Amino acid sequence: MNTLCRSAIFFCATIALTPQHTVASDDDAVAQYSERAVELLRDAISRETAHGQGLVPAYAASLQQVFLEAGFPPEALTIVPYGETASLVVRYEGDGSSGREPILFSSHMDVVPADPESWLRHPFELQADDTFFYGRGVLDNKFDVTILTTLFVWLKESGFVPNRDLVIAFTGDEESFQETVQQLARDYRDLVDAEYALVVDGGGGVLSDAGEAIQFQVGFAEKTYATFSMTAKNPGGHSSMPRADNAIYDLARAIQRLEAYTFPVETNEITLTYFARTAPLLNNEVGEAMARVVADPTDAESIATLRAQPQYVGTLGTTCIPTMLSGGHA
Repeated sequence: MNTLCRSAIFFCATIALTPQHTVASDDDAVAQYSERAVELLRDAISRETAHGQGLVPAYAASLQQVFLEAGFPPEALTIVPYGETASLVVRYEGDGSSGREPILFSSHMDVVPADPESWLRHPFELQADDTFFYGRGVLDNKFDVTILTTLFVWLKESGFVPNRDLVIAFTGDEESFQETVQQLARDYRDLVDAEYALVVDGGGGVLSDAGEAIQFQVGFAEKTYATFSMTAKNPGGHSSMPRADNAIYDLARAIQRLEAYTFPVETNEITLTYFARTAPLLNNEVGEAMARVVADPTDAESIATLRAQPQYVGTLGTTCIPTMLSGGHA
């Protein structure tokens, strides 16, 4: 159950340190902090930090307490309120020996709403089997919040001093209006200014069956989105006297046209490089399809193979799908 935590923590610790600044990473330490990470994740999942619930500030305060107990001074921890939500900024002060600006790690504490009635497992209770954790926010994005928190705690408790400041910005409304990150950039620039930022959301690692890290995905760009609403109306009537026109039928036909439409394939240097690097790691038809697309981005058969895998559809072009449907009142 803890293999993923161990691998993620060890990897993050590796990229955070320089050859001149190392910290012990023996098996006992990894196991200890992995267990602490699981408990932090358990607490995080229990908090329904969806938009409108008003529970993000309490989650931020609980994380603030974790950092305090690890030895971070109060002045290094700032909760920034914003309406019913909040952000948490954590500064890990370095010795300045690099002469460089801070590195910013950005992640978010909020989650998408979840209806327990539609889940096989309760969304706000962390559960696990031999392979996966289950719960709302495990993938997006409380696992990443937990790993960042655990890593900073581990480094602090080990006496590590970075050669520049390291800053965490945990925002509170990424899944809705994304205004807390704008607030930090606009009104609290002194807290979050950095040489560059690493957005710890998405991507992630690929492990072998033995729990060994074989790949870590890094995002270079992110597509934006647009939301469209379609509304169909007709004069209405009684089911015993059906009209020739029907708004539900009209809308259904429009949705079917959308379903039947195939968006053009769009690739660039980043996506083709991703396929080229990933193909050798996948000993299956998907890896073979990736290699063929790199050689010929118009290979229709290989593109169809990749698009049959939901995780690769967005890598090959625009995506569009109905997500919500409502109507009728009688």
